[in-house]
Amino acid sequence: MIRTPHISCGILGGITRQTVIDLARQDGLTVHEEFMTLYDLFSADEAFLTGTAAEVIPLISLDNKKIGCGTPGEITGRIMNLFREATKVGDAF
Repeated sequence: MIRTPHISCGILGGITRQTVIDLARQDGLTVHEEFMTLYDLFSADEAFLTGTAAEVIPLISLDNKKIGCGTPGEITGRIMNLFREATKVGDAF
């Protein structure tokens, strides 16, 4: 399962973010958009960030605290691969 803050929390509801959500759901992953706290982030098994220039990047630590094992996780790798495949031809959606 992937959890992400809902855009009502003040995050940018960008194209890259929405593409990742759509790709994850198409791949059979459950995606919940909800209110989240720092506790949720620090207790996560893994985390990643999305952005136009960055695409999908692992978040392995924040404020010198490891997220999960402190290495990119399996789901993060899966999402990165899905995004690369979907966008390499330039017509993902």
